[in-house]
Amino acid sequence: MPGNILPVVISLPPTSIGPISKFNLQLANKALRYWHMIVELTLDRVVTKVSNIPYSVVNIKPAGRLDPEMIEQLSAYREQMIPILNATTPRADEYAAATESAD
Repeated sequence: MPGNILPVVISLPPTSIGPISKFNLQLANKALRYWHMIVELTLDRVVTKVSNIPYSVVNIKPAGRLDPEMIEQLSAYREQMIPILNATTPRADEYAAATESAD
């Protein structure tokens, strides 16, 4: 998001794994990374045929490509942020250790 220092994390439903994977594959086929792009995300409402239950599926499409200077800046920023964000991601072994010490 323009003006933000931290990256925006968007949680999507499991039904969106397919469309996101397909989009990333299309980018990879063109030697692009997702952080090279401006994307537009919308949710499509879908209804199951059998049980008539509605659910959402992401619709992702390119809205533009960043210029080479911005890609270079974002790549450097991304490399700096990866260790910081990974350090804040809880891991299963940490959860188990914290649970055992609470007993």
